[in-house]
Amino acid sequence: MIEGISREIIKRLGLHIFVETGTDMGETVAEVAGWFSEMNPAFGKISDYVTTGARYYSLDSKPIRYPVFQNAGESLFNIFTVDIDSHSYENAKKLFNTNKNIKVFQDNSAEFLQKFIDNKVFKGEDTIFFLDAHWGKY
Repeated sequence: MIEGISREIIKRLGLHIFVETGTDMGETVAEVAGWFSEMNPAFGKISDYVTTGARYYSLDSKPIRYPVFQNAGESLFNIFTVDIDSHSYENAKKLFNTNKNIKVFQDNSAEFLQKFIDNKVFKGEDTIFFLDAHWGKY
């Protein structure tokens, strides 16, 4: 899970591309999507939230609230997330399908990041990388 201080860093530095490795249940994407929605209306307006029974990995273990968007247009603000696990990938694709500014990939994190850099998806100074992938059964 990402902490609120990250929001302040993103805001103060004017970052608008968020790259995460390790989608897992999508809790970080849900949180950052809410921040981006507040920072840039073109990212999309949150019209509702859904819960799936998934809970945060924290002491209070709150349910994760996934935003449902309306009017998500082209935005400078984008979220890219990758997970090698097919279940995590498919789940995230469904949860975030109301916002085209959230892009979900299934790949090995190292290979994804290399493709991301090689294809010059980001300019460098406007991107934050959240490296949250963990070694597991892969």
